[in-house]
Parts: sequence; structure tokens; C-alpha cells
Amino acid sequence: MTLGEKLRKLRKERGWKQQEVADRSGVSRPLISYLEQPRHSGTNPTAKTMLRLASVFDIEVEEFFKAAGYITDVKSTGPRRGRVHKKAEMRGDIMFCVGVVVRVVIYAKLVCCSVGYVPVLSRTWD
Repeated sequence: MTLGEKLRKLRKERGWKQQEVADRSGVSRPLISYLEQPRHSGTNPTAKTMLRLASVFDIEVEEFFKAAGYITDVKSTGPRRGRVHKKAEMRGDIMFCVGVVVRVVIYAKLVCCSVGYVPVLSRTWD
């Protein structure tokens, strides 16, 4: 569903005319008409305009972003990209864990030094 189709569907569900949507949102009626026309399906308004329209229709702005093609679902991109995405996500998780470990070590060092405790790193057992 394109942005224009989504906009028209929401407007028709509420029984509003284009002028009513324009008055409620502060977006000009010619722009609303332009966006609803199928031949202009590749035209996308600014994010500010989509935010105004989303608030008028009381929906999440992401629905308009998806209809406009700004947001795509990872699942819909096919299996190859899904695997690449999972690898990137896993790398991100690993980097997060490494960051946490480094912070814990640095924090432990700071705490030990501030109280005057120096841990014994190697111990010989006689």
C-alpha cells in the first residue's frame, strides 16, 4: 500500500473530505489531493507533514513511513539479507559485551586503587 492509498483509506474510514484533513492538520488541501493521486505514488512529503497527518488520524507515524518506503521490514528483504542482518546484530551484541567487561575491569581497578587494595595477580603455592 502506497502512502497515497493509506492516506485516502484513513480519510474515507472517517468520512472526512480532503479539506477537513487539511483544516485539522495544517497541511494544504492541494498537497493532500496530490499525495492521494496514484500517479504521484513515488512522491513523499516531508517528515513534518507525515507527523501532522499521523497525529490527525491518531496513528503511529511509522505506518506512514512504511507506506512511503522510508522504513522496510527486515523479514521482507529475503533470506540472504536476513542472515547478514543477524550477523551484524550478533557483532553488535559481542561488542556490547566487550564494552561492559572493559568498563567493569576499569571500575574494579579504580575501586581497588581508591581503597589502597592491590590484588595479587599471581600467587605461588609452596
